[in-house]
Parts: sequence; structure tokens; C-alpha cells
Amino acid sequence: MTIISIIVAFDKNQLIGRNNHLPWLIKEDFKFFKDTTMGHPVVMGKNTWLSIGKPLDGRINIILTRDVSFQINGCLTVNSIEQVFAEYPDQEVFIIGGSEVFRQFLPFAGKIYLTRIDYKFEGDVYFPYVNWKEWEIMSFEQKISESGYNLSFETWEKRDDKL
Repeated sequence: MTIISIIVAFDKNQLIGRNNHLPWLIKEDFKFFKDTTMGHPVVMGKNTWLSIGKPLDGRINIILTRDVSFQINGCLTVNSIEQVFAEYPDQEVFIIGGSEVFRQFLPFAGKIYLTRIDYKFEGDVYFPYVNWKEWEIMSFEQKISESGYNLSFETWEKRDDKL
């Protein structure tokens, strides 16, 4: 069975993007993302791929898009979430964005790896609604980034007895 894990960073308003880029550059968040996803398949939408612009090393890069002609060397392109489940039946697959891809996979996710940034940034893309009562926090670590932001690194698991 495929294990779906979401990894995301958001600000106080659950903002995740601005003009198809991250609204922040926080070294500690990039390290957490890389360390957590290394060796695993990562699924992203076409816009997220375009914002990154290259395959992420050490990971199988999967681009979910409705554009059946979209192909990138070094990446697997799929046109449905069912293809992800079929291709990686016994692996932990990380969903890395954007908002629409998060929304599609959220009902199937068993874990959320969250970097919470204690700041309000300007932007135009938000993480979809989560009923946090259905989730249980498993780990929590706070730190101040080199750039001065208060961060928390959190791991959430879907509750077996979700309400």
C-alpha cells in the first residue's frame, strides 16, 4: 500500500506561494525538506516543477499534470493520482505541492511534515483546509532560523479514530 505523506511549509495564514515561488528563503526549511524526502518519490504539479526548474537529486520526481504532452527528462509525468498509487504501491511518496496537488492527495495522506513559520508573508497561494482534529502531532521542534524567523518543525499523523 502506498504511504502518502505531505511535506509543506506555511506561514501564519497557511500561505505557501507567491507568483509561483516560495515567499521565503529559509535554509533550515530547505534542509528539513531535503533530509525528509531524500530517497523517496516526490509528487508535484506542473507549476511547482516550473518553479523548481530541475529534478531534485536523489529522488524520483513525479509531475502530476493534465497536460498529456508535458514531458521532462529525468522526471515521470502522470495524469492522475491513481497512476501514482499504481506506480509506487509499497513506498512512502511525498507530496510537495502546489495547492491543487495538496488538495487532491490530502484525503489519502497519513502524515503531514509541516514547517510552520511564525510570520505573515505576502502571497497568492494557500495550503488547503485541514481539519486538524483528524490529526495527531507526533513530533515538534522549535528553532529560530538564521534569517530570524521562528519556526516549528512538526510531524502529524492521521488519527485512526478520526472524527
